[in-house]
Amino acid sequence: MSNMKKIQWGEFLFIVGLIIFYFMWAYIQPFNVSPDEAMRFQVPKYIYNHWNLPVGDDPEVLSQPWGASMAFTPIGAYLFGGYLMKLVGIFHPTEYSLLMAARMASLIFGVGTAFFSIKIGKKLFRNPWMRWLFICMVTLLPQMAFISSYVNSDSMAIFAASCIVYVWILGVESGWSRKHCVYLGLALSVCLMSYYTAYGFLLCSFLLFVFSFLCYSPKEMTRKERWTLMIKRGLIVLGVVFLLTGWWFIRNAILYNGDILGMKAYDACGEIHAVEELKPSKHWTYNRAGYSLYRMLFTDEWILCTWLTFVGAFGYVQYLLLVSMYRVWKFLLILGAGGAAIGAALSVWKHKRLDKKMHLYVWIFISILFPIGISMYYSYYTDFQPQGRYIMPMVVPLMLLVVKGIERLVDFIPEKWIWIRRGIPAAMTAVVVLIALYSYLKIFRPIYAGPLLGIL
Repeated sequence: MSNMKKIQWGEFLFIVGLIIFYFMWAYIQPFNVSPDEAMRFQVPKYIYNHWNLPVGDDPEVLSQPWGASMAFTPIGAYLFGGYLMKLVGIFHPTEYSLLMAARMASLIFGVGTAFFSIKIGKKLFRNPWMRWLFICMVTLLPQMAFISSYVNSDSMAIFAASCIVYVWILGVESGWSRKHCVYLGLALSVCLMSYYTAYGFLLCSFLLFVFSFLCYSPKEMTRKERWTLMIKRGLIVLGVVFLLTGWWFIRNAILYNGDILGMKAYDACGEIHAVEELKPSKHWTYNRAGYSLYRMLFTDEWILCTWLTFVGAFGYVQYLLLVSMYRVWKFLLILGAGGAAIGAALSVWKHKRLDKKMHLYVWIFISILFPIGISMYYSYYTDFQPQGRYIMPMVVPLMLLVVKGIERLVDFIPEKWIWIRRGIPAAMTAVVVLIALYSYLKIFRPIYAGPLLGIL
């Protein structure tokens, strides 16, 4: 019991420390020194001013030079930010306080990701040192701290992914009980209201759900009984999703001539209001120019730029980390990926088939590919944006597999060398923490902190 209390206190102190750390990032930033913050802030500001949702082409939220607005996109993060602005506005309605209130939505989603990372770690890591390595690699990735500090919807997308992965674990364990089907509906609802970059988790959830019933239901059940149970439990998930998010998509269909996602309406609005060279029909793209995907990925360094900005790049991608920091993160990810591949191969060789747990890890791996594919597609066909924030929804499943891989490699070390088995993840965790602190204190903070902000 005493050990359990110590662990819980450690988790509580970590969450409190993380809140303070993320707040320090948010506090010192001037307005709109992070990607598209001004464009994004218009939506919660509209909600604060009018206490209702804007139509995508409302002049008050329309942004130049793009000629469109973020009100066309899923509005969950902005709705939450607008409510926080309303709350803060009751007591201290200054311009800076309202901006910080809107930023607190991103901070809360970042801390929420930490909360679910802790719960995932308890489920999947028997070694507490590995558990903390996983938690820190998710929450203290420099780009994660940055995204949790300004107005955006990426933070909610990351949070949604963490919720979904946790519910996958519960659902596979229980065979998708009614309670866990409700949880899945809640998690998918958060995902739908976050951002398009997380939508791959919707498809993965559907496929994992179906395969779980078809492959791992009790053997005494007939095929008809499996399908019947799957459909009944699936209707629970769909019911929760419709109750929580159906209003948004029905609203879009009414406002935008059946366009439930608002993507076509966004382009149509841009076609009317954007500056000439940025109109969707005239905006330069690799596809329109006839260039190959290979050129975009390698010659024009989409992969390199996306990698650098996934680990950490601040401002409008003009402030990078030290080269050594990228190398450390590259080493950790490659080491973990190699260990995960070895572990998967050994497991399949031993069992000759995928058991329930390995099946879960397969879908966790597949979920990593979707944000990368979506970002790649967007850069090639719509707008060249090799930015790591567009693939950030994969951060939880990626770090989960990486740390499982490191754990698998550490397992090869004999039990008698227990100090090495504990020391390796402890040292890695310390390095991750130090890089995060250095990123703030020596790179991010000096860019923006004036004399009055020196304490932070």
